[in-house]
Amino acid sequence: MTLELRKRVFELLASRPDERFKARDIAKWICEQYPHEAAEKLQASASLANQTQLLNQLVAEIGANRPGWEQRYPELRTTEGVRPRLYYWTAKSEEAEVEEAEQVGKAPQSDPEAPKIREHDLYPMLVDFLLSEQGIRAERIDERRSSNTGGSGGNRWLFPDVVGIEDLTAGLTRKWFLPSEKAGINDSAFGHLK
Repeated sequence: MTLELRKRVFELLASRPDERFKARDIAKWICEQYPHEAAEKLQASASLANQTQLLNQLVAEIGANRPGWEQRYPELRTTEGVRPRLYYWTAKSEEAEVEEAEQVGKAPQSDPEAPKIREHDLYPMLVDFLLSEQGIRAERIDERRSSNTGGSGGNRWLFPDVVGIEDLTAGLTRKWFLPSEKAGINDSAFGHLK
């Protein structure tokens, strides 16, 4: 009994539609499901010495036969631009597949009656998150009270919406500040450390 590669490949793909397989996975499945035919192919070949070489040969044959199979059997599809190439069987038209793929990336439609969340409403949540999770004290900057004195584009990054400060000295003892005291830096900056 000979190993009918096309028939076996189509058997796997048609039995599991829309599931994608690498050529190597298909070759492994064929060897597992049809061990006698695979062993016969291995013995009949003068160039194949072991199971690994047989798998590599089946993978190469699947890849080499792919263009002809795709022309004759429109249900057989492969992924483009993805390596390794994935093989799958589908009854959908190419247009339906493209439409389905585009729908996957779209955001779900929101409820038109749901209240709209504005950016301004998110700032208090961001400030709470930064304090509780990161230990960063954050404040909202009111851009309505800021002024543009730097000319056109001069204050582009001058007034962000939220700023945060992390106290890096928290938990440090006085000994960490001794080098700055010896250098003559004003002690009032470290007054909270006693």
